[in-house]
Amino acid sequence: MNICFEQLSKQYKTGRGVVDALRAFDLTIGDGQLFIILGPSGCGKSTLLNLAAGLEEPSAGTIRFGERVVASAEEHIFLEPGERNVAMVFQSYALYPHMKVFDNIAFPLRNARRKAHEIRLSVQRTAAMLGIDDLLARKPAELSGGQRQRVAIARAMVRQPSVLLLDEPLSNLDAQLRMATRAELKRLQMEMAVTTLYVTHDQTEAMTLGDQVALLKKGRLVQAGTPYALYHHPATPFAATFIGSPPMNLIPARLATSATEYYAWVNDRKIALSAELKAKAASLPTGRILLGIRPEHLRFTDQGQLEGVITYTESLGREIVYRVACAGHEVLVLADHPARETGRSVALAFDSAAVHLFPATEPADDPPDKPPLHGRPPRHG
Repeated sequence: MNICFEQLSKQYKTGRGVVDALRAFDLTIGDGQLFIILGPSGCGKSTLLNLAAGLEEPSAGTIRFGERVVASAEEHIFLEPGERNVAMVFQSYALYPHMKVFDNIAFPLRNARRKAHEIRLSVQRTAAMLGIDDLLARKPAELSGGQRQRVAIARAMVRQPSVLLLDEPLSNLDAQLRMATRAELKRLQMEMAVTTLYVTHDQTEAMTLGDQVALLKKGRLVQAGTPYALYHHPATPFAATFIGSPPMNLIPARLATSATEYYAWVNDRKIALSAELKAKAASLPTGRILLGIRPEHLRFTDQGQLEGVITYTESLGREIVYRVACAGHEVLVLADHPARETGRSVALAFDSAAVHLFPATEPADDPPDKPPLHGRPPRHG
């Protein structure tokens, strides 16, 4: 089932005035996609999920499931959660501690008054898919964190929802278990082909799990696309630094042009720009810009475009992150061994094809006018 958010806004009235949680948000999720909603805390990720689930009402805009309008502030349409056939998995698992695993998974089916033999078959089939069919007689207190999370996912999946909503479901797991559960979750989602919205602040989860990723900042959509596109073609400085670990270097520079070429000045260093960057350079005003270079695209050399001094090193085992004071700015370099000592002067080289150009300042986050509040009062906040 496709999901379409059209000019979606959500505002909360507080004692300090109106707070914008989402602002004129447009996004379409394709049928059967695992779509990641990514961003820092407070960017509107969970608000978007709550709006899709029917736990919140939009202040403006429309939500469509397929051709069906499930919420529209302007048309005063609002379908309750039970009418949307959605299932949601929370960060806190939200299992019933007094019930066995079987009864936790069966709970939504019993609420729907399914027949006992249908419930038994559905629970056993779903539990087997998630590898927890041997835990059905236990209670949540007897389970590990990873097992509890699988029970929560099984409870959501057992009723075969049209849309699955996941709100940071793996954040309570340790790193190794989180990696294993990610792989299982991806496999399960592909097998069931259910349209899934997955909220996270972890860009590693976003890059490894998602068919598509939407990056949010302060309630606005910054960029949407494949994980590859967001990593290799970031649209803004925020996208460039939020996606990738270590983050992309943004080096202050000055854009200049001659009759035949564009080039950037970093202090007194002239850096020629590739032919591929000419169109991007032409769209920027000459003067202050940011030169974006990922740490893995910088290399130590005898003579390079940049020079600096190593100030700090962080070993990642197979690789080392170097912090280099360069042109009045700290630059990160990701390199293999052998290690280079702190305090050493170094030259850095890079291919011009690996360079990104950005304006020196990003567009303002606040719109000139706040959209009006529509519909019934918000349920929260």
